[in-house]
Amino acid sequence: MGIRYALTRGAGYVWLLNNDTVVDRDALTEMVRLAEGDEKTGIVGSKIYYYDKPNVLQTAGGGRFNFWQGLSHFYGWLQEDRGQWDRAFEVGYVTGASLLSNRVVIERIGMMLETFFMYGEDVEWQIRARQAGYRLVYCPRSKVWHKENASSGYKSPFVEYYATRNSLLIVRRYYPWRLPVAVFFHLLRVGRRIFTGKWRCAVAVLKGIASGITIKWQG
Repeated sequence: MGIRYALTRGAGYVWLLNNDTVVDRDALTEMVRLAEGDEKTGIVGSKIYYYDKPNVLQTAGGGRFNFWQGLSHFYGWLQEDRGQWDRAFEVGYVTGASLLSNRVVIERIGMMLETFFMYGEDVEWQIRARQAGYRLVYCPRSKVWHKENASSGYKSPFVEYYATRNSLLIVRRYYPWRLPVAVFFHLLRVGRRIFTGKWRCAVAVLKGIASGITIKWQG
């Protein structure tokens, strides 16, 4: 894994960056500068725009995970950037499209869990970081443009399955008594996809629900 390789080479920080992104020349410098200002700042995220709408936000750093719904909500999603997200603040989680982690965080809480395969592994990992006492902070001066789901396909059945499965895995791991409520919210998602004629996506969400409830943990 690239993270292990970077740590063995003595890296003080590890920058996770999607391969379908374009970054501002000072994106990394600004994140490191913010991280260096407080030893409790363990993870830092960027201001992320849509590549095809370069002034529209995908997220201001990240979002929050609702353990009752089993759903993530991005800060600033689909908002035109008028400077309303130009202040650094502590987030619920930093999106993995652009995530800078101090090496001490990784050494203390370990790696992301292999069970997730894709989607949600960054959220679960940062829950552990927060529990260990580290701050997760948004850096507005670090700017990234993201070609969202360029490899997996936006809202494809593939995305629907793993996003559903893994969000329920997070609920199941930390608040298992909330799992029935989260399943209900995901069943509402199934209904919306049936209503709009997205049958393959509806089936994928149903399969994700079943897998999220039953799959055994690995990693």
